[in-house]
Amino acid sequence: MTGNSSTVFFDLDGVLVSNKFFTTYYLDKVLEKLREINIIMDRNEILQKIFNLFNMMLISDDKNERVKAFDWDELVRILFNKYKLEWPDNIKEFYESPLLKDYVFLYSDAKNILEWLASKGYPMALISNGLAKYQTKVLEILNIDTYFENIILPDHVNEIKPSPEIFKYALSKCLKNPDEKNTDCIYVGDSLYFDVYGANLCGLKSILLVRSLNIKFKKLSIDERTLKFNENKYFFKFMKKDLILGRFNLDKINVNLLRPDKVICSLNELKEIL
Repeated sequence: MTGNSSTVFFDLDGVLVSNKFFTTYYLDKVLEKLREINIIMDRNEILQKIFNLFNMMLISDDKNERVKAFDWDELVRILFNKYKLEWPDNIKEFYESPLLKDYVFLYSDAKNILEWLASKGYPMALISNGLAKYQTKVLEILNIDTYFENIILPDHVNEIKPSPEIFKYALSKCLKNPDEKNTDCIYVGDSLYFDVYGANLCGLKSILLVRSLNIKFKKLSIDERTLKFNENKYFFKFMKKDLILGRFNLDKINVNLLRPDKVICSLNELKEIL
């Protein structure tokens, strides 16, 4: 990739930021409410129920049911309706409190790569499936919002990744020249479905970040690692771990569009790609 005019797009959660709020504090409140009516679950069980509900709404044939954002409050409210319980919207209040800083953290390589990209003159933007009421506060409290020329969230287009609409909207905001091609723009994410698939659909270079790669893969060069990862033996094994893909009929998806252009295990490896 040449020059430094091409935008580098990032996902937020799992790529730049580790957010423990939902899987700790929030789920504890959910479980506490369920215990009031003698329903006992552990965190993993209720988390699986929430994700299953999201997956079901994501691929629903009913357009009115189809989810337009990953909204924890709304998903729990729908789930609680089955138990005839009410769930108050209290996340926004928490996100506006000083307590948030105890639950959200930058990955160790995130600030370094953001500063490096800025020093080289690369424009940066975010495309996240999180709503503004969550993500805006996270960016502000971690003091990284100023790195991004544009922050694209479901609130802007009423769609989520991998919908081409959210990527097209992002490109329209970031490309200065309407005739400019987006083939040099890259998108860095940690999901085959939401990030790689969505980026490939729109002609961006898809960069899959897998921090948990085994040592054997980490020791390979980026090109060697990507070739190995995209071999059917490894690719389908990784794909089975994806909660979303597990609910899809893959016959209806071009599987090749789920294959990343590059596989990295650290954001610092972006320096070798750009």
